[in-house]
Amino acid sequence: SYDLTQKVNKLRLLRRIQQPHVTAIHLATPCTTLSNARRPAVRDNENLWGLRNLKPKDKQTVDEANILIHLTFDIMKICHERGIILSLENPQTSLIWTFPKMQYYSSQGLLVDFHMCQYGTKWRKATRVFALNFPRAAYLQRLCTGQRGVCSRTGIRHYVLEGRDEHNVLITVPAQAY
Repeated sequence: SYDLTQKVNKLRLLRRIQQPHVTAIHLATPCTTLSNARRPAVRDNENLWGLRNLKPKDKQTVDEANILIHLTFDIMKICHERGIILSLENPQTSLIWTFPKMQYYSSQGLLVDFHMCQYGTKWRKATRVFALNFPRAAYLQRLCTGQRGVCSRTGIRHYVLEGRDEHNVLITVPAQAY
């Protein structure tokens, strides 16, 4: 595995994806600092690259996340220029969708919203996929129409992704995996 916050690994990846055999790329940029569920918040709509006066640990987390956000945009640019299929997944409320570069690329592709419960999870989790050079991604759109916290697919109450468990682990952690 590669630590993509390291410049040598980032450059290696960017070289590899420009090879002729690469036809599609999927990204799931970590949303840990981009989530509106994070407390304390480390960025907001006015400070997309990070709030000022963060604690050193939070600043380091934001700086590392920013490297990956820049890498995401670098990969999008390559895919746009080369006609490579690209998909990017993040929560529907993620701040990644508000970055100016993301808004530019969104106008070049397709944004598809869906709820994870419609694909078999216990939680609703509104999710968005950006698709570039991949119009069939529109078929991913499946929205839960259930009411009062009940899933329209299963008829069972959604698991709520808020707070921490008895071990002080964020309840959202299980929902990060796909």
